[in-house]
Amino acid sequence: MDFELYGDDSRALIKFDPRTKLLVFFVSSLVSLSLRGNLPVLVLCTLECVMLILSEQRALGVRCQVILLFSLFVRSCIESSDQGAEVVVSLCMGIVSLVLFVFPLFVSVLLLVRTTRVSQFLSAFRAMHLPMIIVIPLAVMFRFIPTVQDEWNGVRKAMVFRGISMTPG
Repeated sequence: MDFELYGDDSRALIKFDPRTKLLVFFVSSLVSLSLRGNLPVLVLCTLECVMLILSEQRALGVRCQVILLFSLFVRSCIESSDQGAEVVVSLCMGIVSLVLFVFPLFVSVLLLVRTTRVSQFLSAFRAMHLPMIIVIPLAVMFRFIPTVQDEWNGVRKAMVFRGISMTPG
């Protein structure tokens, strides 16, 4: 079993409180829903990637930052080009815009799931004096994501073992 999937911040440079991570998640939700443009997304995602790096998820933080910068570069290239078929340019712009719309939420969920244990969530929710009728479903929800990822990795390994390819070809 890969315990890294279940939130381990024991070697982190800075251990962020789970309530802070939840606040980052809600702020990223608001930013991605309300603000348009490259600068707010760049600032927010860079801060989230720095939080990932400080939480001892260096490779993941750097990978997310590279994906963000590449997406912003592709978006600026598409916006500056006047050539090409309008359908292809519109399709590419739609895909890149969708990636940039969802990316802050994705990185904040990675920050929550990869760096926080469920016991830390439970203690943070108890400190917020939330009723258990809210705390238990949230804890189950946070445990569900890494469990599905762990099971998917097991299925992929079993398919490779049997010689079944995951590629469309």
